[in-house]
Amino acid sequence: MSQLAIFGASLVASLLIGWPLSAALNKFRILDRPKERSSHVVPTPRGGGIGIISVVIFTIVAFIVLQPNRLKFAIIIVVFLVSFVSLIDDIRGVSAVFRFLTQTIAAVILVGSFDFNILGIEFFSDKNLLSLLRVLKFSVFVFLIVGYTNAFNFMDGINGLAAMQAGVGGLAMAIVVGVSSWCWDSPAVLVLLSISGAAFGFLPHNFPNARMFMGDVGSAPLGMIFAAISIWVCCYEGYNLLVPIVIINVNFIIDTSVTLLRRIYRGDNWLEPHCEHFYQKLVRSGLSHAQVTRYAALLLTLTSLMAICIVHEKLEVQLALLTFVLVLWGVFYRLSEVRFKRRTKLNLSR
Repeated sequence: MSQLAIFGASLVASLLIGWPLSAALNKFRILDRPKERSSHVVPTPRGGGIGIISVVIFTIVAFIVLQPNRLKFAIIIVVFLVSFVSLIDDIRGVSAVFRFLTQTIAAVILVGSFDFNILGIEFFSDKNLLSLLRVLKFSVFVFLIVGYTNAFNFMDGINGLAAMQAGVGGLAMAIVVGVSSWCWDSPAVLVLLSISGAAFGFLPHNFPNARMFMGDVGSAPLGMIFAAISIWVCCYEGYNLLVPIVIINVNFIIDTSVTLLRRIYRGDNWLEPHCEHFYQKLVRSGLSHAQVTRYAALLLTLTSLMAICIVHEKLEVQLALLTFVLVLWGVFYRLSEVRFKRRTKLNLSR
């Protein structure tokens, strides 16, 4: 009952916060004005993620009051830090280097709050080797957190896409963690349920027609929380959760990675904004925001159900399903490319 209450309360709170928040963003002219690379044509309030993050922060603070924990304190600190810098970015803009530096500091704080006695490297007797492995693992975790923070931010480019990933993905991850440990009242499960509920509560304000956008203040902290919780549960509950969690988040991981590598290969300035993600190409090919988000949500729901079903399966089965999911999304990306190229050729021939 407590799980359902947290999910429902987060949903209702986020939904209700949305109306006065949208009005306030309009009043103070915190607007996302259309640019050449934009997927929208009308100035729209930006910063709606404040509602989602506020609900999640309240939930975590409630857990701290009930049961203090170093990681919970760290999450609150980094969420405030990243949200504050991201809000400034939404209002007036900050440099990419400053954003990256802030996110790196936040990731270091998060990983530093982990208990390194459970990271699975203590069986080495050589102290120098053990120290090296600790540094390496620490660095990898920081890289993964910063990477997914930016991936989630980059993928928040059309109505409903990031909110749908947070809603469906957060719920699926909560079920995966719960099924794995059969402990449904762990902080990880309850925070994920709060994120999911808050994201679904925000969705009516952003989809199918956007009265406001999530903005960096919502997408960046959400990406960081998802990454931190993913690493934390894999360390504490077992690395058998890694494949299901990757499957749930594979769209944001692969789309961002492939797009980034393409731009680096071509010699583009990969720090500059662009509109080359697969979901953006589908919109540029003539599909509406709602259509693209629905297609992505359908695949996300399907693959999330698969991820839940393989939690207790052997690694071979999990890897086989991961391969299938990668192929499935790969077909989706390929169709996006084909449709975009056909539309481009048609426009050039006119």
